Amino acid sequence: TEFDDKLLTFALTRPDETTDSITRTVKDGSSLMPYIPDSAGDWLVQASWPGNDGYLGSTSSVRSFTVEKADSTIEMYGLGATYLKEQDLRLYGRLGIANGNPAGVDLSGLPMTLTVTHPASSTSGTGDPMETEIAITTAATGTALSSGAPARNGEFEVTIPAAVLDIEGQWNIAVNFAGNASLEAKQRTETLPVQGKRAYFIVCQGS
Repeated sequence: TEFDDKLLTFALTRPDETTDSITRTVKDGSSLMPYIPDSAGDWLVQASWPGNDGYLGSTSSVRSFTVEKADSTIEMYGLGATYLKEQDLRLYGRLGIANGNPAGVDLSGLPMTLTVTHPASSTSGTGDPMETEIAITTAATGTALSSGAPARNGEFEVTIPAAVLDIEGQWNIAVNFAGNASLEAKQRTETLPVQGKRAYFIVCQGS
């Protein structure tokens, strides 16, 4: 059509009232606007064309659409079959988005919480779980972890101090993300078997 190759501008307003603008080319009298929203909530969009020598410009009505929060995921790795009590434990993990992260949303600098639950918490009789909480912040992409490897988007590391893992038994390790404007809350729990330190003995032989 005579309007092919003309440029339409789409003005988008986020839930926090910040804006974005995208320009697309008209084909066959219409234009598609592939777009990946970067936050959840109610959005507004309006299309406009400035016109040319033969036609006046035009602006569409404002349309609204709702973006739901994405499901988040938590990975934990570095956990072995057993650990010795009274030794530091280095734990690695990663916060992510279910079904991938095609928009490349930055997941660095997000707060999380690691909760370490004592094996005796269910039988302590106090009604209060014997827990230790440690704050976690996801690392900036590319920064070096203690392993020497560069952090991936959403990756984190945390050390559970030796003084925490002070008895043998089945400990619970839970990583919790409270969620934010774009991501749903998520928690991942693993069991950590802790055993006593190995005993060594020395045999002296003489002749």
